Order: sequence, then structure tokens, then C-alpha cells
Amino acid sequence: MRAKTEFIWPEKVQIRSYSPKIKGHPNQIKKAAELISKSHRPLLYVGGGAIISNASDEVRKLAEKCNIPIITTLMANGIVPFDHPLYIGRPECTGNMPPIWRYKNVIA
Repeated sequence: MRAKTEFIWPEKVQIRSYSPKIKGHPNQIKKAAELISKSHRPLLYVGGGAIISNASDEVRKLAEKCNIPIITTLMANGIVPFDHPLYIGRPECTGNMPPIWRYKNVIA
């Protein structure tokens, strides 16, 4: 027999060594925007963190505004619709990476 209980998320988590940044620093955001605008072949390689943080709209808007193609990890499948014109797929787990062959000069 198993006991049933209701889980209640705490409003605030306080762990001494854990203090994540919720908002980006304006200067870092500016630097990132400059790097993106200067890049010759930008590519958004989106991972599961974007799913966990509910950033689907932000990823899509960034890609569309800057016309940047998107590839995803397995954990980020569905971050944008599979038929979105900027979505080119994901590297296969088996080592077969056709979607990114045309982006072989990208530095991660």
C-alpha cells in the first residue's frame, strides 16, 4: 500500500550556494547581440533548458527577428514547430548529423 500526498512547490528556494541569475545583464545582452549581428552564419543550437524555462516564444522570436536557423537537442524537440521555415532539425543521436553539415564552420 502506498501513501498519497499532495506536493506543494515552495515559493522560494534558499540554498546557500545556489543563486541563479533570472535576468540577463544589459551589457552581456548587448555583447551577445553584437556578436550575432557580426556573425556570418549564425545558428541557434537550442537545448532542453529552453523547454524547462518555457522559452519557446523567445527562441522563435529571436530566430525570426534575426533570421537565424534553429537546430535542437533531443530534449528541445518541439521548441518550435517542426514545419517552421527556420527549423532545420537536430543532430541524430547515432552520430549522423545531416542537418548541421551545412553549418560545419560553426564554433559552439
